[in-house]
Amino acid sequence: MQTAAPRPAHDDLVAELRALNARFIQNYVTNDVESHDAMMHPDFICIGPKGTRQNRAFALCPIADVRNLLHCDWDWGSGL
Repeated sequence: MQTAAPRPAHDDLVAELRALNARFIQNYVTNDVESHDAMMHPDFICIGPKGTRQNRAFALCPIADVRNLLHCDWDWGSGL
């Protein structure tokens, strides 16, 4: 019988999520598309609250230049 690999402790998971979130934010601040690209799954899809779907390339668009946020059709229902 195989034993399951030990699961990371809750605190370790929280620390990992915080580090990923900090990296995510830093990618926007520094326009680091390469770092953000490395974080994303190759088949990444973002589904907005209204059901609109955005592909990976579209999601990377505002990171390259935050001004793109004003020109992207996010359709989040918040007037962006």
